[in-house]
This record gives sequence, structure tokens and C-alpha cells, in this order.
Amino acid sequence: MIVVALAAALLAGLSLLALLRVRTSTVAGMVGFAFFLGVIGLALWTHALLLVRIPVALPSLLAAPVLLAAAAAWKGNRSVLRASWGRPTIEAIPLALSFLLAVIVAFSLPVLATDGEVIYAFKARSILHHGTFWNPDFTDPARIHPASRRPLLLPCVFADFFMLTGGTDYRQLRLWLALVFIGSLGVLHERARPPLLWLAAFAWMPAFWRENEGVCAGFPDPTLGVLFLLGFDALRKGEKALAILSLSAAVLLKQDAWTFPVAIALATAFTLRKEAWPTARILLLPASLIVLWIVLSRRFPWSFDFFPGQFSPGNLLASPARWPHVLARLASELVKPKHWGVFWFLALLGIGLSIRRLTRDDARWLLVVLFQGAAYVLVWATYPKEEIRGWMGVQDVRLMVHLVPLLWMGLGLKWGTPFSLTADSRSP
Repeated sequence: MIVVALAAALLAGLSLLALLRVRTSTVAGMVGFAFFLGVIGLALWTHALLLVRIPVALPSLLAAPVLLAAAAAWKGNRSVLRASWGRPTIEAIPLALSFLLAVIVAFSLPVLATDGEVIYAFKARSILHHGTFWNPDFTDPARIHPASRRPLLLPCVFADFFMLTGGTDYRQLRLWLALVFIGSLGVLHERARPPLLWLAAFAWMPAFWRENEGVCAGFPDPTLGVLFLLGFDALRKGEKALAILSLSAAVLLKQDAWTFPVAIALATAFTLRKEAWPTARILLLPASLIVLWIVLSRRFPWSFDFFPGQFSPGNLLASPARWPHVLARLASELVKPKHWGVFWFLALLGIGLSIRRLTRDDARWLLVVLFQGAAYVLVWATYPKEEIRGWMGVQDVRLMVHLVPLLWMGLGLKWGTPFSLTADSRSP
């Protein structure tokens, strides 16, 4: 039953909030934050079991929230869970309407998108059946499937849900994925305290609600963008454990995240040199997980979209000539209201209005977005020119979704927004 899954995720998430000493200001924000963190935490637990070859099953999964609750009762700071009940604020309107929209979209179709079914749900069912990814579905060259070397955190999210509900109903899974997105809005609400219209500009962005690639379709991209934001924001605030957890989840969710620790390290070295070494130490575990997965995945059949395979010397030498073509294609995508609404127009307006009062920390926000976006441009440019249009047609929206939460919060929290450029609208 989905109630069991909700209870397990919330118990795990609330325990993590107590253990990590993450404070929240509202009950709605606390519940959303806890649910998002709980789903990610359970998936990390399942992924860890897979890596150490402990069979994945319902008892081993349920051990995670029980152990976390026991640890929180023993060592956690339970006072952080005493969120203020208070009166609902007007900022709750986009959250409530987004929840309603999520339910409608989730139940509108009984299936996932192609990648959600062919890649992630297939791997989840295989893990569920065999209890491990060391099985012929993953290792037999005769059974090669798309993205065979992709990290497994999203299949772990699917597998956890299937185990907790006792079935593989895709309508319920679509609702679960939509609830994860709504939980992520709670994360953003707590971390940024945005004004009403700025939160709405994010929550109702068309790119998140696309029929074939949106939050209900089984893609990891919206979740990855929030993990980018949460990891970087926690790192800035000195919340080391939360930063390590978020960034570790990001690099195990999708290989597109593998350049993100590098982007953070470079941005920090350029702007806040005194923070470079402490930042590098926090990034050590996520970087180690990247290396570990690259080594382990070499036992799987090679996959055409496993991006490290694209970085041959010949491709790299030829790529600069393709950069103008890639950048022009990217610029034409970012001005499409049917995907982004008015977000990118407001982002440029917000940067322009606040450009004269940027601090070094503000510059680090921008450089992280810039370096991560440059990594995507570099990857696209490694493909032959005649293939770039096809690849970008599939990926441009998804990859830009990764950067939207970072830019959204940087504008709203540090510089103000086009709606509110005063210090009153910023997080304390």
C-alpha cells in the first residue's frame, strides 16, 4: 500500500532532519523536506546494499527507517522538528495548486515515458527480482539495454516503491514521483523563503509538467536539479553532512552530475580561495563514488550514451568548431515560453538589476551554473555536427532543468527577484 511507503519515507526523512540538525520554519515545509529527504535517503540505503552485495528485499529496506529513527532518538536534535504551526502564508498557494496539478497529471496516464519504462523501471524490476544488480540483465552482453552503465539511484527509488507497495502499478508510481517533486518545493520554500510570484514561477514552469519528460514521467532531472541546489546551499552554510548526502545522491542519480563537484571546486577557487580546501574535503566522498561507479560499471556492456566514452582525443580536438552551433541551439531553446514560461527572461532581468552589487559569494552562484552549463555544452560538442541537433532535441530541456533551481534560488535569495529587490524578501 502507498500508505506504507509514505510512512517509511516520512520516518526516514524526519529522522534525517533530526540527525543532520536541519531546522524548518513551517509544518508544511518540514513535511515536504522530510519526504524528499526520506525518499532519497532510502534510495541511497538500497544503492549501498547493492554495492556491498547484500540482497535487496523488503526487510532490509525497512531496516533503514528503523535504524535512522533509533539513531535520531539517541543522538539527533529533535527540537529541530518543532516547526512553527502559525497561520498559512500566501506563499502556500503555489504549493497547494502544484499538489493538485501533480495528482491530476499523475493519474492522467497509466504509463511512464520511454526512458522511465525502458531504463529505470526495467532495472528496478530486475533488482527486485534478483535482489542485486549482479545478474544477467546487467552483465550479459546479449541483453544490452539503453544506458546500461548509468548509476542506479533512480531505479532504487522505483524498487523501494515497488517493495513498499507490493506491486508495480505505474499510476501509483507516477503519483509517487509527483509527490517527490512537491516535497522538493517544500525544500526550496524552507531554504529560500521566496516571495509568492517567484515560487510560482518555479513551481508552475511548463518544463516540469511535460507529458513525456515531466515530473511524473520517470525522469530524474527535476530531482537532480534540487539535489544540486540543496548540496551547494548546504555547503555554503557549513552543513557538511547534508551537503555530502545531497551531492552523493546527485552523482549516483545520473552521470550528468559527475561534473558538478568540479564546477563547485572551480567556482570556489575563483571566488573564495580560503574556502577551496574545506570545500574539496566535502567533495571527496561524492568524487570517490564517481570513481567507484566508473570502475564497477566497466563490467556492464558498453552503452552508447555513457558520456565518458565520448571524450576521446579526436572528439575533444574537433569540439571547439561545434561550440557556436551548440550555443545557438541552446539559446533558441531557452527563449521558448512553452517550456520555461518567463523564467529565463526574469533571470536575465534579475541579474541585470543586481549586477552592480554582486559579492564574491554571489559570483560563486553564477560560476557554478556557468561551469555546469559549460560541461553540458562540451559534451554536446563531442558528437558529430549532424547528430548534435538530434541529441540536443532530446536533452536540452532536461539538462537545463538541472540548472534552474540553482539560478532560481541565487536570484531570489541573494539578489532579490524582479518582484522584490529588497532585503525584506530574503532568507535570514
